[in-house]
Amino acid sequence: MSEKNCLRIRLLLNASAPRRWHIELADRLRRQGHSVDIAAEPGPTAPPGLQLLMQLEQTVYGLPPQHATATAPASPLQVCFHASPELIIDLTSAQPEEGASRRLKPFYDSQASEAAAVEALLGRRAPRIELRLYEPGQGSPRLIATADPALENRDLFTPGFDAVVACVASLITGAVKKLATQGEIATIEPTAASNAPPASAGIFALTTLAHKVANRLTRLAVHREHFRVGWRRLKGGDAIADTLAWPAGSYQYLPDDAKRYFADPFIFTHEGRSFIFCEEYPYAAGKGVLTAFELLANGEVGPPRPVMEQAWHLSYPQVFARDGEIWMIPETCAARRIELYRATGFPDSWVREAVLIDDIRAADATLIEHEGRFWLFATVAEDSLSDWDALCLFYADALHGPWTAHPANPVLIDASAARPAGAMFTRNGELWRPAQDCSRGYGGGLALCSVDRLDEEDFRQTVHARLTPPLTWRAHGAHTLNRAGNIEVIDVVGSRWRR
Repeated sequence: MSEKNCLRIRLLLNASAPRRWHIELADRLRRQGHSVDIAAEPGPTAPPGLQLLMQLEQTVYGLPPQHATATAPASPLQVCFHASPELIIDLTSAQPEEGASRRLKPFYDSQASEAAAVEALLGRRAPRIELRLYEPGQGSPRLIATADPALENRDLFTPGFDAVVACVASLITGAVKKLATQGEIATIEPTAASNAPPASAGIFALTTLAHKVANRLTRLAVHREHFRVGWRRLKGGDAIADTLAWPAGSYQYLPDDAKRYFADPFIFTHEGRSFIFCEEYPYAAGKGVLTAFELLANGEVGPPRPVMEQAWHLSYPQVFARDGEIWMIPETCAARRIELYRATGFPDSWVREAVLIDDIRAADATLIEHEGRFWLFATVAEDSLSDWDALCLFYADALHGPWTAHPANPVLIDASAARPAGAMFTRNGELWRPAQDCSRGYGGGLALCSVDRLDEEDFRQTVHARLTPPLTWRAHGAHTLNRAGNIEVIDVVGSRWRR
């Protein structure tokens, strides 16, 4: 970054001993080329009992002590302060007063204090995060970014708190980058936030221990997260992509023996034959492999055919045709790369053709060719963000690359509509994408979204429908949606007794 784009930044806290995420945020900004000091103002450092709660969780649940919201060891505040910072990042609990410097401040459920985030987490929900920009001479701040973080375990406070501050740090670094390079940042429209009532810390401590015991006992008897793959033939415009609703008819489900589950289905038709490609997860193996089922002309399903196995977990096999070849981009998140495979003997012989993006923990990478350019959508678990909620984009002029990360990554932090849930599609001439709604748990439902803007500068989408399984399906979540020709495939998740 050129010197003219380097900012003098002050990180303003209520604590004389910063937490780890404060130090890491300052370091990230310094790596961008900015000069950063850290200062403290009088004020509450944390709600009473919070530190004890986190220490108890470390002891009871074996959580690592080096988490983001822990106090940073041997980290005194810098004593050489900027005489006139150009930007203040205000992480205090106070409402800002008029000043001579620009000021970025996160809000939690529309409250300036981090205590509002704590209350939401104790109530087993994530707070809505808003980042507001205060300009000198302007009385009211402008809303410039929002995030709805994922809670991967609602019964533990510390990982949830870490997820919240990771989202805050991501929003701040993205905003600082725009202010430094563009000098300005656009205002966005506010959206509705959750109004769920918080729980008290005392109730939380009791219920989280009871929940842990109940979970442990239940897991002895059932697989709680057992996925099933369903398929059906479409009837005159009743595809979910057209109606934005579940069909009136039912699905047929792939058979399983309860010793494995099938998930992440993609449908592909080749030379008049239709195949369901999916993840097969044998519980005994503890990792996913890829499997194909042929949908036979008599309406039955052929036996499973092994397609691909690696030393690492495989899932989400997006299969597509281009340039006379059949290709696949499976999820290889555990190998920290996005890979491209080519069929050498369809459907069960594949060779790795290229590594599209290396050294990245990207989940459910989904390819689309849009307006002459290739795009990859994936949620990325980097910088302490979650692959449930942090959507990142990559683009290239050719399938094999080179691929470029979108400058605004993550373009969206929203547990309810970020993680891809299948191939993208067109509806009424517009580009749409199915997304996972993880706001109530992984694979809790589907969000159907129109893509309102997709270019090198920005991404925007609108959620038009959310689908959770009907009660008659005996499932508590829906996870993937795909269609090819007159066949539609989904997967749902629900408990199943072990065998």
